[in-house]
Amino acid sequence: MVQSFDGNRGPGLADCQARKNWCGRQSETNVAANGRQVVQVTWQNVRIYNYSGKLLQSIPVATFVRNAGLDPTAGRKDSGKGPFEPHVLYDELIGRWLISVTAHSDSLLVSASDDAMGKWGGVYPSCLDGGPCLVMRSRTIRKAEGLGDIL
Repeated sequence: MVQSFDGNRGPGLADCQARKNWCGRQSETNVAANGRQVVQVTWQNVRIYNYSGKLLQSIPVATFVRNAGLDPTAGRKDSGKGPFEPHVLYDELIGRWLISVTAHSDSLLVSASDDAMGKWGGVYPSCLDGGPCLVMRSRTIRKAEGLGDIL
């Protein structure tokens, strides 16, 4: 059973007052669990905990998106904000973590296994902005360039 524990604390009052961060928005916190790990996503970080609440890994969302092969820059040029609106879920049927986030475009990131600290790949589901995207044919995903070695 998961116990209660503190998650991401935010950028801090000093950074917000100096307008160094995106403090005017809500934290956009989302959490999922798979029986071994708890993953929390905010506009700031992807944080992975064990069920005792021990932080196993914390990585900025922009770095996480970039490591999955996508552009974490917000779609609006020179906005300096984003990625944002992250959502995480664990799909028991396929045994994978999925994170959706708006960055350069709407982005879908998928883990290679049930271990959230393992390899991830990413695609742009809309295929409107170049880069890796999903192509649907006959109700089946035939090509997922950004997820080639993940799916």
